[in-house]
Amino acid sequence: MQLHFCHCRVLACSDMNNQIVEDYRRVRHRTAFDIPSNWDPDLNATPDNNYSRGEEVWTDNFRRKDINSTLLLNLYKNSSREIQEEVGIAQVKKNANFTFMSHKKYVDILKLPKIEFLPGYKNPCWVEAFKKDPYVNAAKTTSQRRYYQSMTEYYNHRYLQNIRFRLRCLPYYYILGQPKCGTTDLYLKLNLHPDFEKGIVKEPHWWTRQRYGRNGWTQSLAEYVNVFDRASVEIQRSSKIDNTTLQIVRNKITGDASASTLWDNAHWDSYHGNAGREDPFYLTPQFLHHLQPDAKFIVSLRNPTLRLYSDYLFFSSAEKSAKDFHAKVVKAIDAFKTCTKHFPERACVYNSTFATYDDGGEMTYYTESVSGRVRLRIGLYVVFIRDWLAVFKKKQFMIIKLEERSENDKGVIEKILDFLEMRQLTPLEEQVLAVQAHANTRRKEDVEMGPMFESTAKLLDDFYKPYNDQLIELLDDARFNWTTHI
Repeated sequence: MQLHFCHCRVLACSDMNNQIVEDYRRVRHRTAFDIPSNWDPDLNATPDNNYSRGEEVWTDNFRRKDINSTLLLNLYKNSSREIQEEVGIAQVKKNANFTFMSHKKYVDILKLPKIEFLPGYKNPCWVEAFKKDPYVNAAKTTSQRRYYQSMTEYYNHRYLQNIRFRLRCLPYYYILGQPKCGTTDLYLKLNLHPDFEKGIVKEPHWWTRQRYGRNGWTQSLAEYVNVFDRASVEIQRSSKIDNTTLQIVRNKITGDASASTLWDNAHWDSYHGNAGREDPFYLTPQFLHHLQPDAKFIVSLRNPTLRLYSDYLFFSSAEKSAKDFHAKVVKAIDAFKTCTKHFPERACVYNSTFATYDDGGEMTYYTESVSGRVRLRIGLYVVFIRDWLAVFKKKQFMIIKLEERSENDKGVIEKILDFLEMRQLTPLEEQVLAVQAHANTRRKEDVEMGPMFESTAKLLDDFYKPYNDQLIELLDDARFNWTTHI
C-alpha cells in the first residue's frame, strides 16, 4: 500500500490520506460480530485467499471479500470460542455474590467480593449468566440506545440458541488525565491497533462521577461493565493457538480513557471512611485497586501552564480573552494560596469548591465554575500521582508528556505498546497512524485569540514550579521541569 505525500494540492492530498484512514478503520472493525445472526453460509465453501486460523488479512484496496467470513463463522461455531458449560457454571458460582452486588446503585466498592478472572485472557474478564433482554433496566443516554438495541438483539439470538453464559470484562488499561493533555488523540490512535477494542464511549467517567449520580443519572457497576460488552464479544472471539503451548489464548484488550479518573474526587466526603475528615483518605485508587490490583495506567501530562490556558479556551464559552484569563488566574492563585493557609493542601486540591477568606478575614467560597473554568488545581500533578503510587506499584504506570508525542508520536506509541505487552504495529498500521489526524485540536477562533500574556505565563510557572519539582523528585525523572515560552 502506498500513502501519498505531496507539497502541491494539499487539500486533495489530505483528502486522500483521510480516505485511507477511514477505509482502514472501517474494515479493521468489521469482524464476526457484524455478520447478521441469521446468516448461515455454506461452511464447506472454499476461501478466496490463504488464511492462517481465520485471521483477517489486509490488502491494498481493503475490499470486503478480504475478510474471510466463512472461516470467522467456523471459529465462531467452534467450541474454543464458546464458554464451556462446566467453566461457565463454576465461574457463575464463584462470582455469584459479586454479580448480585454489582447491580446495586451506590454500592460500596470496598465491600464487593473479589472477582475471579478467567485464565487465558490478557484482559480481565469473567463469566456471568444472562437472561433475555439483559439491558431492559440499564440506565442509558439517548445516544447509547442504538448500541444497547444492537447488543440486545445479539444476546437474545444467543439465548434462543440455548446459550446462557456471556463474557464480562473490565478495562485492561486506563488512560488517566489530564484534560487537554492529548488523552483523546492517544486513545483513538491506540485503537487503530487490531488487538484493541473500544468501549461504547471513550470516557465513561464511572469511577469519579456516574456511580455518584453526577450528570443527572446513576450507574451501577454492572452498568459500567455494559460499556465494554461489545469489546467483550470481540475478546471472546479473538482466540488463537499459542504455537509453543498449543493452548488457546485471547490477547485482545479494551480500555477506559476517562480523563477524570486521575484527579476528580469531588464526592470524596461521601466515600467509604471519609466522613468527618478535613481531607480524603479513601480515593479512586483504593476502590479501583480492590477490583483490579494488576491494572495498567497511562498518565498523559503537559506543561501545566499551557494546559490551563488550553483548558480555559476549550471549556469556556463566554467572552474569552487573554486579559480575562489573566484576571481569573490571579483570582484562582490567590484563593488557593489562602485556602492552604487554613486547611490541608489536599482538601484544597480535591475540592472544586473550597473555603477561603476575603481581605476582611471573612470566610467565603471559591468555585471553579464561577471562575470561568480556570481549573488551577488540575495542574498539581504530583498531589494526584502521589496518592495513586501509595496504592499501586510504580511499574504499573507509564507517564508520558504530550510534548514528547509532538516530537515523536510513533516512538511514544511503541513504548506504550511495550508497556501494555502488546505486539508492535505492522508497517501498514504504522502508515495509517502517520496520517491519522490529531483529535481535539484548538478551534480556529481560539487560535486567532493568540497566546496568554507573558506576565500570566510567568505567574503560573512560578506557582506550578514547586509542584513540578516535587514530581521530579517523586518519579526520579527530570523530564517534568517545564518552562513556558510565549
